[in-house]
Amino acid sequence: MGRTASLISKNQVSFAVNSTFRQGFVSPRPGYVEKDYAACAQLTADSILFRADNTTVTADGYTNSCIPAPNPTGIFQCALPYISDDNRNFILLLISGKVWLYDLLQNSIQLLSNTPALENSSNRLDGWMVQAENFVVIQDGWSRPLIFDGANLRRAAVDEIKTGKVMAYVNGRIWYALQNGFSFRATDIVYGDGTRASVLKETENTFLNEGGDFSVPSDSGGITAMAVPGNLDTALGQGPLLVFTPKYVFSINAPVDRNVWKEVNYPIQAISLVTNGALASRSAITINGDVFYRAVDGIRSFIIARRDFGTWGNTPISSEMMSVVENDQTDLLWAGSAVTFDNRMIMTCQPQYRASGIIHKALAILDFELVSSMRQKLPPAWEGIWTGLDILQVLKTENAYQDRCFLITRNASLEIGIWELTKNSKNDVSSLTGYRKIQWAIETKSYNFEVPFGLKQLDSGDLFIDTMIGDIGLNVLYRPDMYPGWIQWTCNQNGIGWTDCAKMNTCGDALPCIPLTNFQPQYRSKLRLPTPRDDCDAVLNTPYRNLFEVQTRIEIDGYCRLKSLRLHAYDVQEPTVGECRNDNTNCQGLDVCPINPLTYKSEGIDSGFGIGEVCSINGVDGWSEPVYGNDGPVQNEPTSAPVIQVNPVTPLVVSEFDTISLAIVVSGEPTPELQWRKNTVNIIGENNSNLIIPNAVVGNNGSYDVTAINDSGTVTSTPSVVTVITAPVPPPSQPCYTFFLNYQLWNQSTCINSSIDWFSGPWYDPSSPVPVGTCADGPAIGAGGSYTQNETDIQNHYYQLGVSAMNAVMLTAILAGTYDGDQTIVSYGTRTNCNCTLDPCGSIFRTVTLGAIAFAVQTQYAIDPTLVTFDIVITDS
Repeated sequence: MGRTASLISKNQVSFAVNSTFRQGFVSPRPGYVEKDYAACAQLTADSILFRADNTTVTADGYTNSCIPAPNPTGIFQCALPYISDDNRNFILLLISGKVWLYDLLQNSIQLLSNTPALENSSNRLDGWMVQAENFVVIQDGWSRPLIFDGANLRRAAVDEIKTGKVMAYVNGRIWYALQNGFSFRATDIVYGDGTRASVLKETENTFLNEGGDFSVPSDSGGITAMAVPGNLDTALGQGPLLVFTPKYVFSINAPVDRNVWKEVNYPIQAISLVTNGALASRSAITINGDVFYRAVDGIRSFIIARRDFGTWGNTPISSEMMSVVENDQTDLLWAGSAVTFDNRMIMTCQPQYRASGIIHKALAILDFELVSSMRQKLPPAWEGIWTGLDILQVLKTENAYQDRCFLITRNASLEIGIWELTKNSKNDVSSLTGYRKIQWAIETKSYNFEVPFGLKQLDSGDLFIDTMIGDIGLNVLYRPDMYPGWIQWTCNQNGIGWTDCAKMNTCGDALPCIPLTNFQPQYRSKLRLPTPRDDCDAVLNTPYRNLFEVQTRIEIDGYCRLKSLRLHAYDVQEPTVGECRNDNTNCQGLDVCPINPLTYKSEGIDSGFGIGEVCSINGVDGWSEPVYGNDGPVQNEPTSAPVIQVNPVTPLVVSEFDTISLAIVVSGEPTPELQWRKNTVNIIGENNSNLIIPNAVVGNNGSYDVTAINDSGTVTSTPSVVTVITAPVPPPSQPCYTFFLNYQLWNQSTCINSSIDWFSGPWYDPSSPVPVGTCADGPAIGAGGSYTQNETDIQNHYYQLGVSAMNAVMLTAILAGTYDGDQTIVSYGTRTNCNCTLDPCGSIFRTVTLGAIAFAVQTQYAIDPTLVTFDIVITDS
């Protein structure tokens, strides 16, 4: 990838995706396995616990109840492997200011930040952690540090480590950068007061104790990383602390005993490198006595950079990976991470910005374990890139028995997940889709058949594979004379590639599967490739397969080992005399289809094979050579920046305890990612087109907007100013409100029981305002029966008292809260239209109490009594 394909060796490749070259042949990388820990959740007094065995944890033990819960969401800041005193492994995660603990043994994740006092700012993109003895210090560069001791999470005390950023535990002290990013200091020595907790203190860091802060120059760019190389034959096996900045590397060679710092005859702080320092704290890693790190110009080795300092050139070690690393967006490299696992250096690359954290589309792989023996050891070699996940961080856990590698990822639902990078799995395994065949590809040397200046015609080729397991798909492409695109070679009835299979079990991809037979991996010798078609280059007007050299691209979906490739070509007779060259006035463009090496998804489903579709000569859509932008390789398909089609409504006024509902319509290709904000601060977890806030309170007042982002751009909506008022929305200025109280009389002859039915006549509903100057039927304001008669019929069955000053006075008392419930209205009248034959018509006495309606008016409605007509109606039995 650093040298042109025609200059590399025959047994080398120019590019590789999801491939490994262990044992001398090429095969797919080891599989990723998703850790499905989000099966259950239970809210307890002190934590939220997710378990993978469909149980929840209570004080009494395990129960059978299970509450499904999603993976944690929010802004990912950092993660750290943690090993307990009993040699158990955990992973600590800082997500939107909250600390989570993942238990590898129990496959469960627990929220440690169980109170607001243990939560940091939720909108910071970065964080730092370091383990010192059994303690983990957690920093975000802004809040007072959090300290985890293996059981509990707490804030740092006044005399303990202060707010900072990058940290490292070196020679019994925690070294950390302060908030300004240019100064750094050390804590007390572990066991300085007889306890391990002394490593958290800063009592030694005074002038009288030879304390004080160190600093780096203001032109260095600030402290970005701290690392320590290994050093044999020393008490702790550690060399000097290396403090990295983007421009310099400093070494801190401080004695363990702070009392002798003033007596040393050498500088404690010295410049070790004057070019290209580290850009990220988590991608600067110790590999034996060296430190590998990511710099602006590529991946570097500290030892090699120092060795080359005396020469004219000081280059990175990633020249073979230049087509990948040179297109990384450098201002996002601070989020990178790296580990050494299974004798490989694994480092994130292709970073892309997301509002919920920086994701990485690929891993750059440097293999230290090539074909080696006691007589010969080959130098490390790059294995290309591994893809399939949107990676937030890569980390490694270690204990006395094994080391394991994990990838912190973000899925399509913006949930944060954990995948394990295995050492020998043949497939990717997703909790959603099960087994997933790995798609992998290599691009070979460009072969000239040992006749560099002789014209040849490509005729056929042969592939040799073995260790074939399950279904596989194969596809071969070629390009003549470093043509910028790829031309389809192999085809079946569908026009591309072919498939094969080697049955391994009787239950397909079902999980779990217990094979009943002893099927073995299979091999295929001499898979003959057909003669390529005689399609012509429209610019040169010659067949593509007439060439001087040819490069091939082999794409495989599934597990097998590619052992050999043999190509066949024939000499083509060329003219023996020269020819006159004419000016070319017909300038043409060369339109080819790119291949995107990042399209494979480990959590997807099998939908064909090959790393991306391929453009054939007849114009079928597909891919070609990677097209890079500052966000890394991208697909060559129609794109458009986000456009706000409908902005959220503004202004929006709602009553207290009502629901705030905002919506947006946005377009763009690819589909933009949305992020709602309040007062320009991200609202965690609100990434849909609708924002719903139930039970609104005054604290929800503010300016709400949405940012929409895709690969083509970013746009922010018009702000919506939301106001929550404690009183209902005032009624129109010309209302026509009438309270009706219906009292069904107690018949003295007991032909019907008395009851109170009450309702509102034309009424203003705050949630559905009536236009000014109009009347409309509104909701009932109480319990009881409902009327089926129209108003005319009702008028024929009651005596109406009408509007009176006494009624307005009573309503005023009701609204003021001074009504005692004993006031009554007395009506005397003569019954007419009697409908109870047992009760003759005559003069009767009726008393109506307002107790029921008083409760409704006082608690549900706040109305100006001068705008209310208060009619009390007495209805016949």
